[in-house]
Amino acid sequence: MGVAGLIVLICVGVTGAVTVGAWMTMGDVQRATTKRGRHRRLPAELVLGHMVFGIAAVTAWVCFVVIGRQYAAWVAVALMVIAAVLGITMFVRWIPSYRPRATQLASADGAGPEQNLPIGLVLAHGAFAVIGVGIALATVLV
Repeated sequence: MGVAGLIVLICVGVTGAVTVGAWMTMGDVQRATTKRGRHRRLPAELVLGHMVFGIAAVTAWVCFVVIGRQYAAWVAVALMVIAAVLGITMFVRWIPSYRPRATQLASADGAGPEQNLPIGLVLAHGAFAVIGVGIALATVLV
């Protein structure tokens, strides 16, 4: 089960890396508020925290697969939960600002870089993450 979890976590990492690459290359990632003072963009700290905890979780899971110690799996699960909370926070903040690319091109209100992230990629990343956490929990609880 550990290797299956590792394969899924690699899929999480690949889809996450492509998503953050798209986020970083799509314009102004620094401006975090609208004219009305509401946050419309994902703060870089939130994205970075999600990435750091995700990478740490995968590292702990690799340690579990290689050395076979149960405590490494528990550490990985704890780190996955933290990364998941940050990921859910980003998703909840992202949904109201999401616009398909065609809609954004027609708009002139200074759309943020995350407004046209590929929704399929974001959903695939989340689906792989849910499956990965499920496999990790099943592994440590059995």
